[in-house]
Amino acid sequence: MADNVKEIYSVRKTRTLGFRLSLLVSAAIILFGIVSIWFVAFWQESSYKNEKRRQWSIAVASLLPNLANALSSDNSDAIKFTLDRLASKNEDIRSLVLADEKGRVVYSLDEKLVDKPLDKKTKAALSETNGKEEKSGLPLRQYSREIKTEWTSLGRIYAGFAVMNSLEKERQRSILALEYMIDNAVRNAVLSFDFYEADHIAHEIVKNVDDVKFFKIVAADGVILSSSDDKETLKQTEDARLSEILASEGVNRPVWTRMFKSEGARILEVTLVMIEGNEKLGAIQIGYDISSLSASVKRRNAILVLLSAAAVAIAAMIAIIIAGRISRPVAHLSHVALQVGAGDLDARAEVSSGGDEMRLLGSAFNKMIAGLKERDLIKDTFSRYVTKQVADEILKDPAGVSLGGVKREATILFSDIRGFTAFAERHEPEDVIARLNEYLAAMVDVIFKYEGTLDKFIGDAIMAVYGSPISREDDPLRAAMTALEMRERLKTLNEKWAAEGREPLKIGIGINAGEVIAGNIGDVRRMEYTVIGDNVNLASRIEGLTKIFDCPIIISGSVFEKIKDRVVAVKLESTFVKGKTLAVEIYELKDLAR
Repeated sequence: MADNVKEIYSVRKTRTLGFRLSLLVSAAIILFGIVSIWFVAFWQESSYKNEKRRQWSIAVASLLPNLANALSSDNSDAIKFTLDRLASKNEDIRSLVLADEKGRVVYSLDEKLVDKPLDKKTKAALSETNGKEEKSGLPLRQYSREIKTEWTSLGRIYAGFAVMNSLEKERQRSILALEYMIDNAVRNAVLSFDFYEADHIAHEIVKNVDDVKFFKIVAADGVILSSSDDKETLKQTEDARLSEILASEGVNRPVWTRMFKSEGARILEVTLVMIEGNEKLGAIQIGYDISSLSASVKRRNAILVLLSAAAVAIAAMIAIIIAGRISRPVAHLSHVALQVGAGDLDARAEVSSGGDEMRLLGSAFNKMIAGLKERDLIKDTFSRYVTKQVADEILKDPAGVSLGGVKREATILFSDIRGFTAFAERHEPEDVIARLNEYLAAMVDVIFKYEGTLDKFIGDAIMAVYGSPISREDDPLRAAMTALEMRERLKTLNEKWAAEGREPLKIGIGINAGEVIAGNIGDVRRMEYTVIGDNVNLASRIEGLTKIFDCPIIISGSVFEKIKDRVVAVKLESTFVKGKTLAVEIYELKDLAR
């Protein structure tokens, strides 16, 4: 019996080894053919990018003598003329900074940097050979060159250029040509304020161009003169980046490019600044769907693959025949993977062929799905009791769930409904719960808007924390803004309730800042992430003072000192509170400073 088992195992092992060897040989032949053809295609694209890099390097190097003379003679006009010319003639340029030998910025496309020292972080970012521009989403090739004479160093120039493949670059040039055509056609209409004519001309030019996702002609003040979306015409643009381009000083960078995804399509957006003399008339912006370029590349690659496959047809057929035993289970697993990716965690893999390995893989796959489902269930359930920030932090680091704590600076906000006990006695339970839930939902929205942590509900009271588990420099101001907006939200709710003939509510809010202990408190069977300490108690006491002083929002002296330049507050009489031997300095928060 044992010998039979060994023999069966030996045969199975031999077949498995033969299958793997034959598949490996066949795949190697196919791979060699495909890689050879792909190498040629890659080499061509690589050669194009290398040539562009060489051109950029030469462009920077050619400036060094002129910049050296200008820096030696402290001729800022010559520096500006030289670098403005480079920026205006090269649509690939994204960053251009010139610093003198002391590290002071003499010239920059970003006017905010001029006449300021070049800090280490900015200098390191500019010196990085391969970077990425966040605003445009384009990869960068950056150059840093020292400017010097025979005897001494005069400074350093930093230049960054956008890297695009050859097809994207050609499409950018096509869009620019179209924008220059529109510029020439509508310029007189814009100068004469004939916006209807400008809109008509732009639509006539663009309507016959395929794959244009959108276009805009925007005046220097941000008003949209013409748009592919007629609803936007003569309205102020909401595009923050376009507003930034129009607001930027100088006319040394007429072309702006960025790449992004929208509704599943890859969009190449090119913005051309319309310039008249030394003034900006506005900008022309075109968004082009370059998905067709990707489709063209895919079609080319498909042809290459087909040619490679045809050259090794016999080897491919052998590979297909041998691999047939596992193709069906693999396809099934792929289908299940797509279902899981789409969110269907009830999908299960049922593998009955393909050998022991595939069955083992199917079993492991099902265990993985079960684990994902359990994790989602835990996260969904857990998020009902703690804030999203805390839930995410604990799920990222389960080992961090302990009874320990840490001291940290935080701002604590308490709010409470005035006379809620009497209110509850006067109304039906269903009405009480409905009103309370409506109120709490509105208040929680405000807390989350300013990125506070909802610590807990204490009956009709709310406790919120700013600075734990995530700390920000402006936590006290966020808490103050939360309190002011909670007051306004309640005012809106009361107006709604009054219109419905229902009784209004009144709240009091107290805010304090200081050192607290933050951590998970409780038993391993039920823990709660919260903050405790004297400053938490003081925030609660201050909330209680709103009844005595008959004002809706009171902040402590520690909070006032941190935000006094940003708010309007009135000092109240210092007061003794429970647990404090000295009187507490308090202020009534009125509004934000204008």
